[in-house]
Amino acid sequence: CLSEAHHTELIQGPPDCILVLMIFIAISVIGVLLVISFRKRFVLEVLIISFLTLSLTTIGFWITGTRFFQIYVYPESFALADWEATDYAFAHLRPRPLREERIVIVNIGELPRRDLARQIRLISQAHPRVIAFNGMFNCPPGQRDADNCPQLLDTLGNRLLMEAIRDAGNIVLGANFSYHANDTIMERSDSIFTSNSKDGFVTMPLSAQNVDLERDVVLLSRSFFPWAFVEGERHLSFGVQTALMYDSALTLRFLSWAPGEMIINFRGNVDENSLLDSQEGEDTAMFRVVNHSAIEHGQLPADLLEGKIVVMGYLDRDLENQKFFTPLNSKVAGRANPDMFGTVIWANIIAMILNNDCIRELSTAEEFIIALLACIAHVALLLVFYQRFPIWYDVSAVVLIVSQLAIYSLLRFNLFVYFNLRMNLVITVTSLAIAGIAVTVYKELWPHIKKKLT
Repeated sequence: CLSEAHHTELIQGPPDCILVLMIFIAISVIGVLLVISFRKRFVLEVLIISFLTLSLTTIGFWITGTRFFQIYVYPESFALADWEATDYAFAHLRPRPLREERIVIVNIGELPRRDLARQIRLISQAHPRVIAFNGMFNCPPGQRDADNCPQLLDTLGNRLLMEAIRDAGNIVLGANFSYHANDTIMERSDSIFTSNSKDGFVTMPLSAQNVDLERDVVLLSRSFFPWAFVEGERHLSFGVQTALMYDSALTLRFLSWAPGEMIINFRGNVDENSLLDSQEGEDTAMFRVVNHSAIEHGQLPADLLEGKIVVMGYLDRDLENQKFFTPLNSKVAGRANPDMFGTVIWANIIAMILNNDCIRELSTAEEFIIALLACIAHVALLLVFYQRFPIWYDVSAVVLIVSQLAIYSLLRFNLFVYFNLRMNLVITVTSLAIAGIAVTVYKELWPHIKKKLT
C-alpha cells in the first residue's frame, strides 16, 4: 500500500496509508487478546490500565506544558524547542533529488526600481512562463511621504517598473500580513503595480521558538501557509500563486486538500559560491541561480529561462531578515548560522507542489488512535509477563519498552524518508514508558487501596 501510495498522483490527495497502519495495529491487538486469554476479566484489566496510562500521559503533558515547568523545572526545553528528529532525516538520510530545471533563481541584489524594470524586461524577452518577484513595491503603512519613502521621488523609475510589469503580463509580486490590534491586514504593492500582476503573501508561520523578539524576524523555517483567509477573502501564498500560474490544474488539485499549514519538503539549496560572480551555480546545487549582472550583459544561454519559473529575490548578503535556519542545516542542533535565503525557501515550496512531493502529517486524532492501540497491545503483553513470569517482569518490561521504541523509531524515520509521512509519536512513546508503572500501580497498589476503602 505504501509503495503504491507513494506513486499516486495528487488527484487522489497525498499518501494516506496511516489508516492501514492503524488497522494493522488493531488486528495485532485483537490477535494478542484472543490468543493469550478468552477471559473477560483479563480484557477488562487491559482496558482499565490502558485508560489509566493515557490519563497519566495527558496529565504529564499538561504539567510539562506549563510555563512554571518550562522556566523553573526544565529550562533546557527552550534550547530544544526548535529541534525535531526529522531534521536529521532532512539533512542526512533522504536521497538527494535531481536538480530542479523548471525553476531559475535570479539574484537582484539591491537594484533600484528603474534597474529592476530593465531586469524584468530582459527576463521577459527570454519568454519564461512565470516571473515571481519575492518583494513588494510599497511604502510603510502611514508613511507615504518622500522622507520616509524615498522611492516616491523616482517617478521615472516607478513608471518604467509599472510598464515592465504590465508588458510582461506574468508577474507574481510578494505581499505580507500586517497585524494591528485584533485585525489582520493584507499589505500589497502599490496599485500601479498590482493592477497588472498577481500577488501572494510571503508571511511564514510564527511561534515562540522561531521568533527573535529583539529582531522581530522568523529564524526557523519549517512550515508555510498555502492559503489564508484575511479580511473575509481567501489569499494564496507566494509559492502557491506562482505554481498556479505555471500549472493551474496541478495546483488546483493541491489546493483541494491542502491544510492551512504544511511542512515544507526541502529539496535543496543553491551554491552560494556562485553569488560572488556572474556565473551560474554548480550542477550539484538544487536550483540554478544567476546574478543580475549576467542577465544585464547577456551572458546566459538563450534558452535558459524559456518556459520556466524565474524567481527574483535578494541573495547578496546575510541580512538579518533575509536568511533563515532550515532542517537542511548541517547542524541539526545548536545551529550557529542561517543556511537558506527566503527566496530559496519559496523555490523549495514551488518545487514541492510541482513534483507532487508534499509531506503528509498526522492529525491529533490519528496520533491519539495510534497511541491508544499501541498502549492496549503493550499493556496486554505486560500483564502476560506479570501473571506468568512475575520474577522476570521488571526485566521483561524494560526489554519490551526498549524494543518497541526502536521499532517505532525505525518506522517513523522510514515512513518519513521514503513515503513523506511525518509521524509525531510523542504520545505513543510516553504512554509506553508509563504503562509499566500503571500495571504495577493497578496490580499491587490498587488492591491495598481497595481493601482500605472497603
